[in-house]
Amino acid sequence: NNNFTYKATAVAGDQKSGASEPTFPTVAGNTVVDDQVTWTAVAPEYEYSLASGEHTFFSKVNKKRVVMPNYVTIRTDPNADGTQYIGVAEDTDFSNLLHKRYMDYAVITSQEEADYLARAVLQNFKRFSSPGGGVVPMHPAQEVHDWVKITDARQDDIRLGSVGQIRRRWKAGSWKMEIGFGASQVNPYWTYALLAPPASLLAPLSPRVRAQVEAEEELFRGIR
Repeated sequence: NNNFTYKATAVAGDQKSGASEPTFPTVAGNTVVDDQVTWTAVAPEYEYSLASGEHTFFSKVNKKRVVMPNYVTIRTDPNADGTQYIGVAEDTDFSNLLHKRYMDYAVITSQEEADYLARAVLQNFKRFSSPGGGVVPMHPAQEVHDWVKITDARQDDIRLGSVGQIRRRWKAGSWKMEIGFGASQVNPYWTYALLAPPASLLAPLSPRVRAQVEAEEELFRGIR
């Protein structure tokens, strides 16, 4: 859907989704049950538009950026005892054009967990390769990592992206701010926490990965 992202907010049984894609809601907060997974529509944290009463914008920029890395492998350390698990996720839109791999080790207890980790890491790379940006009036509440939507009703165009950079400019009589979607220095495992995995999947993660997630969450709480 052009207007929302969707977050897994509840699971049951073996936590699998249906064989076919459900009809996703188009109202923030509404949910859809996808076999044993419940998805909730999450609205952007800020929306810029030309509508009266909304945060306006001066201009927008559209870009098409290659997702890199676009082939992710998360696996058990080959030297570890026990069953070896390998999770793989690939963005075929870009990997066929420019193949860039990412690989990491984690303490994994099931194939499901391996697949989930790989998808979460790839999703983070895709999230921070979002296209475009915009120039808007000065907005002190805007923060890096916010999920933002720019709606241009004149061109029937919507830009969605995670804010990777902010540049505030001021001169006499002019206060504006440039926001760029995309690249930002973020640990990819932070996305794993954002996707709200079942506790049974989060618990077995290695202390190193858990510490990274907790550090990012603590930083985020501090800046908010």
